[in-house]
Amino acid sequence: MLVGHFAAGFAGKAVDSRAPLWSYLSASQTLDLAWAPLIIAGVEVARVDADLPGSPIHLDYMPFTHSLPAAVLWTALVIGLARLFKLPWRPSIVLGAVVFSHWILDLIVHRPDLDLWFGGPRVGLGMWDIPVPAATLEIGLLGAAVIVWAVFRSRMGMSTRSAVGIFTLLIGIQLLSQLATPPENVKLLAATTLTLNLIVLAVGWWIDRPKARATAEQGTTG
Repeated sequence: MLVGHFAAGFAGKAVDSRAPLWSYLSASQTLDLAWAPLIIAGVEVARVDADLPGSPIHLDYMPFTHSLPAAVLWTALVIGLARLFKLPWRPSIVLGAVVFSHWILDLIVHRPDLDLWFGGPRVGLGMWDIPVPAATLEIGLLGAAVIVWAVFRSRMGMSTRSAVGIFTLLIGIQLLSQLATPPENVKLLAATTLTLNLIVLAVGWWIDRPKARATAEQGTTG
């Protein structure tokens, strides 16, 4: 799953808006934001197999980012960082829930490559092996979450055009990932994934930048 993870970020922002949008989007991809550098460094191991349906990645070894204990630790780390930066408990917990949602969604689509514990049995329901339902789930989750977030923005007096724009960007990324020939080098694939995620985070920051929030707040109080 690629862009579907961002659904949790948009939903989190609608649940508690006190954390910026980019932080929720980043939380939704925390495991992959850590995974890509570790793949590039050779700490975690994956292979590209263009014959695999749904996703061309064979994930051999990723205990530090995608095992269940790692997901719990990354969740706790993000909550701790949020509190360190003086974010109240409620949005901090929401951020943590968004982080952990990544593992839950991966459990649905991944083949059995997610460790239940370090060195333990691997799980995954394998929805990637039926690509059309997997893609439908991913786009459906994203679309529903963006709609919820857009409604929230509308009620706050903010424009919904940014919701349309970022949804269009994410659908473009999804289509690119499904239709383009994957690179044979898994490190290049990881670098590409990281770059695309960072682009989305930058767009999320721009949409929810302090100046834009201040303008919206003035509009609702004026």
